[in-house]
Amino acid sequence: MYMAGLVRWVVLFLVSSFFGWLLESAYRSIYEHRFIDSGLLSGPFIPIYGVGVLIIETIDLLIPDRLIWIEITACIIFCTMLEFLVHAYYEKVFDLKLWDYSSLFLNIQGRVCLLYSLYWGLLGYAYLHFLQQYIWLIVDLILANKIGWVLASSFSIYFVFGCI
Repeated sequence: MYMAGLVRWVVLFLVSSFFGWLLESAYRSIYEHRFIDSGLLSGPFIPIYGVGVLIIETIDLLIPDRLIWIEITACIIFCTMLEFLVHAYYEKVFDLKLWDYSSLFLNIQGRVCLLYSLYWGLLGYAYLHFLQQYIWLIVDLILANKIGWVLASSFSIYFVFGCI
């Protein structure tokens, strides 16, 4: 039982990382008028979105009565903290700046800013109130047969080795 729940969350992470890649690649491609592959890894994943969805799911578990302003505020705070920590980690360990918000209003060391923090809040709200059920449906469809398990396992291994 525990293992099945853990596997669902791993697949949720993978699916969310993929959809995050789609979202960010589309956003940047529209902005730059050409296709931009926003993936950090050598594949269609952006892990910060996967971790962000896991954080948002945890918020949903802790705030079951759906107080919207608390949900949005929690999404803003915790996802912005995630963004700050990921940026600081990559800058310190790999000497790599993945993004730079230093020219944007109310930024902290160029790592986070008000605009993208509000985006995290909006994404969290959209996820919880419109997308969550469909994302879990995709996760369950993937895990409904052996081919899905093989694909999920393969992508998990690929993802782990892509991070090394």
